Amino acid sequence: MLLIVSSLRRAASRGSFFCPLVAGHLLAAFGAKLILRQFSAKGLIFYQQLIILWLNDFDNYCEYTNLGLSKGGEILRTTYADRAQMSHVLAALMPENRVIVRVCMATGLRVSDVLQLRTVDLKRRQTVRESKTGKTRRIQWPAELYAEMERRAGRYWVFEGRTDPKKHRQRQTVWRDIKRAEAVFKRSGALSKKQNLGTHSARKYAAVAAYHKGGMDAAQRLLNHSDPLITRLYALADLEV
Repeated sequence: MLLIVSSLRRAASRGSFFCPLVAGHLLAAFGAKLILRQFSAKGLIFYQQLIILWLNDFDNYCEYTNLGLSKGGEILRTTYADRAQMSHVLAALMPENRVIVRVCMATGLRVSDVLQLRTVDLKRRQTVRESKTGKTRRIQWPAELYAEMERRAGRYWVFEGRTDPKKHRQRQTVWRDIKRAEAVFKRSGALSKKQNLGTHSARKYAAVAAYHKGGMDAAQRLLNHSDPLITRLYALADLEV
């Protein structure tokens, strides 16, 4: 808690941007769980780190939460889904979108970077430049996934647009397909009504899997993060649901 107070003071002294809606959403979730004693030790650490990130690095906080608004004006953040839940969603996606989400799950790449893969550059081992950070990552595609990407690659883009092959597929197209699948499995009970899946759910899935397999360092390498604080949030995303 002292870390949160310290961050508040630093943020106030810098005149950082505070959005009342975001603040209310985040602190209400934290307070409710605290009052109801729904925190494990790791869960308490997760929400503490999330609040500190919100206070100190609003851009990365927004990327992690992938905030959006419901039709009723409620703030929603993109949540984690486990292996079984992601398997349900994948099965319901259109084939092209299914491969895109599988690539994100296997590599931890942002969907924007996956969609910008050019056919001419596609190799089993290749360097990918992140559009957000400008940093590069060396990727070795899983053999089965690489074969599927090769088979589907268009003339210009690995994942070409639905109507114009000279343009790559749009993130919104993938997101809408995920939301369609999500609605189906919420009705069946396979997904919780509180879950809000999106393209960024795949990146959270990759981080949690890497953490459980190889620890926090493995998750940080996978996500190509400079700041371990941000990695810890992704690696513990399964505690958020």
